Formats: sequence, structure tokens, C-alpha cells
Amino acid sequence: MKIGIWCVWLMAIGAVEERSVETVHTVKIQGFPVNYRAQVGQLPLEDSVSLSYISYVKEGVDDASTRPITFCFNGGPGSSSIWLHMGLLGPKRVVLKETGGAVAPYQMVDNDFSLLDVTDLVFLDPVSSGYSTASDPKKYWNSEEDLKTFAQAIRLLLTRMDRWMSPKYLCGESYGTARAAALASDMQQKNRLYLNGIIMVSPVLDMQTVSYGEGLNDLPYFLSLPSFTAAAWYHKKLPLDLQLDLSKALLEAEALALSDYAAILNKGDRITTAEREKMIIRLSRLTGLSAPFLERSNLRVSVFSFAKELLADQKKVIGRFDSRTLGFDTNPLRREINYDPSTEAVFGSYTACFNHYLVSDLNWKSDQEYVPLASVSWDFVNCNNQYFSVVSDLSDTLMRNPQLKVFVASGIYDLATPYFGALYTFDHLGLDPQVRKNVTLQLYEGGHTLFTDPAVLPKLRQDLQRFYVNPSHSTR
Repeated sequence: MKIGIWCVWLMAIGAVEERSVETVHTVKIQGFPVNYRAQVGQLPLEDSVSLSYISYVKEGVDDASTRPITFCFNGGPGSSSIWLHMGLLGPKRVVLKETGGAVAPYQMVDNDFSLLDVTDLVFLDPVSSGYSTASDPKKYWNSEEDLKTFAQAIRLLLTRMDRWMSPKYLCGESYGTARAAALASDMQQKNRLYLNGIIMVSPVLDMQTVSYGEGLNDLPYFLSLPSFTAAAWYHKKLPLDLQLDLSKALLEAEALALSDYAAILNKGDRITTAEREKMIIRLSRLTGLSAPFLERSNLRVSVFSFAKELLADQKKVIGRFDSRTLGFDTNPLRREINYDPSTEAVFGSYTACFNHYLVSDLNWKSDQEYVPLASVSWDFVNCNNQYFSVVSDLSDTLMRNPQLKVFVASGIYDLATPYFGALYTFDHLGLDPQVRKNVTLQLYEGGHTLFTDPAVLPKLRQDLQRFYVNPSHSTR
């Protein structure tokens, strides 16, 4: 059932029109009905910014102060929240195959894995994505202004929804995890808003771990190795002993990455011919790549080159977001992939289902386009000639707020933000052992958008529910 309630007025700040509509619904989650109220809206902020949001609040709660509320967003930068919304957390879910594909007519079902039975949810879209707009959108295509708009939106929504007394959580995916870490620090110090928890899906907190390029940064090369091994295993490119045991293959790749491989890369041009030849053999064993290719790559293979080369003999490329996904090589002479088949596999279904859902279920009528992923030229400001990083922000926030819990979920088939990079990052937070216990790290047999794999959803839902109800330290 849905009942539409429209609200339109002008705010004093910036004279941006505010518009919202509410509807009431019921969804069955894990066998139990949950009654809830949905609200779609555009929230006016200062400087003529309008941020779009969708909230879900469970009905029949006697004391809202005991009910968690979670603010959710994806990454990009420039991505709307459509992916977390329709893939994992919201009351509706897009139906996909194992590796994310779907063909029209698309299917959307009640989400039995939603967390709406555990927490109220608010999905936020950054400027230029979703329905979020600004008079000068480019001004907000940077880490600093993006942070300000999200912090302001969360503060206003907590006030309007009368939820300051509730347990408060953030849930970010990809770059959204960096945003979450920065938000936690910023709101704690400036607004005295202390969070109860942060959920990080496919995290990247330090761009040095994923930034390939010429020069002195060899971190992403050895941190990507275990993910290359997982992809090669899936496509049956490993030797028999590794092909029979994925866990053994990953452990061998991780051990090599942190020891001899990192040491060889650190030597640079000082490595000997014998060292080079020995490392080529070991890397070939763990990646399925040929010795000549590894030689030409100077032992340094980016995810873009790997995705192109692994199945080059079949004229196929693999996905960056999910290395299990296959696509045709549209340009065999190109050295790197020029598109990602794992994103192409989900864009059509998510866009179609979400636009249909807005009109048919949420009663939102608008001719404005909902932008799933904006093409933005992002500026990582205030880096002081370093790679953008929020590691110190997160570490400081955890130490100052020892009640804060963090849940980290990574997929072994994710080449965009490799899981070993996440483990490496959290191993370098410099936390006191007592605080370190507040961080939960979990690996899944999925890609970057973990929730697009229906086989991952039951375990991920179970782990997240446990995180809210009884957060406790656990690792892979």
C-alpha cells in the first residue's frame, strides 16, 4: 500500500525548492513483515545545493532512541546511492545472475536481505548524481566540498527526523568508504556527533594503494597480486595444485606479495637477472600470465593490463569490478581494457528497475533524470603533494571514540579495490590493541559490488545483522 503526501516550500538559504513525498509499505524480511514509511526528497542546503535522498523508517517503534539509523552512499566519486539501495540494503532488490548480468524484462523483488528490520535507512546522492543539483556543480566535485554537503545533510536530517538520540551509523561503498571515514572525523570534531558504527564495503582509504603510475609507488602492484590469483583461479589459469585449493593459492599469493615480491620491486633497477627470472616464474604461477608478458611489464602489472591479458588468447577481457565477468575484446591491439564488462552487466537493470520503482512504488513524479553515475573530474584537495588518504582520520576517530565499531567487507574478485589493499590499510592504522578489537574484517567470494552476487547476500546479511545487534571482533 502507498499513500502519497507532498510537501513543497522555499528555504531561506539559497531559495532552493524543497520537495518530498511519503508513502507507506510492508515488506517481508527473513520471513517477518516489516511496516515502514518511505520518503523521497530533495534537501536544500546552503549555496543553492539540493541533495536528493530516500529514507525508510520502520513503523510501530515505541522508542526511536533505541532504533539505529544508517546513512548510506556509494562512491565513484560521482556515484548515486542506487547500488547499495537496490542491491543490498533497501526493501527492493534487482535480480541478477551470479556475476551480475540481467536481460530485459528486468526483475525486481522484495529484498529478503534488507537491513530495514534492523536499522532505519537514509540514502544520499552527491551533487550531480541522483537528483542532486547545484548552481555551480563543479565546485562540489572535490573531497572537501563533498564532505561539507554530506555533513550538513546528515545534521539536518537527524534534526528533522528527531533522531539525535538514536544509534547512528554510516555505510559507504568504494570511495564512499573514504567519505565515511572523513565524515566520522569531521562530524565528531565539528558537530560533536559521535557515531556508533561504520560499514565499509569494498574500501579504499588511501589512494596510494590503488594508484598505478610511473615513479616510486609500487604498492598497488604487490597489493593486487592476491586478487589476480583469485581471478586466475576462477578462469582455471593456475597450475593443478593451486587450482584444487583456492585458499592455498591466496595464502601463497599474499605471502609472496609481502615478502619477496615487495622486496624485488623495492630494489628497482638493482635486481639481478637471476632474481628477475625467478620472480617471473613465481608470478606466472600465481597469475596465469606468460613469462614474456611479465618480462615486458617489468614485473609490474596493473589491473587494467591484467584484465586485458589474462584471457587474451580467447580475445576476451575480464571485469575490473568483478573479475569473473567476461566481455569481448573490442580492441585487441590496445594494451589495457577500454571498458569494464562487469559494469555493463548491471547498469541497464539497475537504472531501469530504479526508475520504475520511483514512480510505481514511491510515487515520485519528475521529468528530471536520475543520474546513476555522474561523469565528474574529481579533485582530491588538501593532500599536501601526497596521495589522498583518510587513514589518519579514521585512526584518530577510533582512538577518540573507543565505542565506535567498524565493519569491513571485501570481495576476492574485486580488482578495483583489491581486498589485500584493504587488509594492508587496516594493518597500518596504528591502533591500540583494545581499539583494534572494534574493527571486523570479512572476505567474500564476490566482486567490488558484493551484493550483485546472490550467493553472497545470505552471509553478508547475516554478518551485518550481527554487527548491529552484537558487534564483535572477527577476521577472515
